[in-house]
Amino acid sequence: MEAALALFAGHGYTVTSVDDIVTRARVSKSAFYEFFESKEHCFRDLLEQEGGALIHDVLADAATGHDHHARLRLGITRFVLSCFERSDVARLLIVESVGLSAGVEAIRHDLQAQFADAVAEEVGHAMTHDKFYADKDPAVFGRAVVGAVSDAVQVKLRRLIRTSAQDWGRLASDPLERARAGSVADRLLELTGEVREAWRRETQLDALEAPLRLYVSESLRSIDLAIAGLQQRGADLELLRGDFEAAALPLEVFLRGLDAEPALQRSA
Repeated sequence: MEAALALFAGHGYTVTSVDDIVTRARVSKSAFYEFFESKEHCFRDLLEQEGGALIHDVLADAATGHDHHARLRLGITRFVLSCFERSDVARLLIVESVGLSAGVEAIRHDLQAQFADAVAEEVGHAMTHDKFYADKDPAVFGRAVVGAVSDAVQVKLRRLIRTSAQDWGRLASDPLERARAGSVADRLLELTGEVREAWRRETQLDALEAPLRLYVSESLRSIDLAIAGLQQRGADLELLRGDFEAAALPLEVFLRGLDAEPALQRSA
């Protein structure tokens, strides 16, 4: 499971094979099939186990709050921090599992629903004494907290991460591909520019507090520097890839936590 998590998160589900997993885990292929029917079955078990543990931590932290404001804040904070601490699990939950298959989607939606239902329950309690929530639909509000952010930002950033994983893998595996580093960097910088423009449009709609703007700008700057490093002779591609993903993946997680409501912006 550890080998599969490292490979699915580091190289992507599509690129990873059963042979890759058993080689990294130093076990036989027959041993793999004693536990899993297929690569997808392995992915589903991994998502259910690791994603479930992440959501469990979120709900456990949220439960310690003394009122609905504190519980919402604690839950969102634990989700973001957990995704920073376990970026491999976050990648499975947010990137690799999206649209993979009906079985994987069912697990992903179930995990998200656990978080969304907990938020909805808090909103239901708050409606009677907090006028901010008086006209809110708890179920809709719960879903919004879990996945609310501009579709343009989400789609472009996910596309950027997927493209980077494919290009870095190709460059690292074939020395002849190093000659293409310049064109790869140009393409990634163009995609990053699209993300930055989508973010600029979002911030025009709602003024965000300075720390939030600074966080996003610094993350995008780290991504730019990592991409630019591709063109340097003798560059350590794995190190640059790590720098890129260390900035890009938590940034996507962070953006998903934002909502148009100021109270949720502060929580996120």
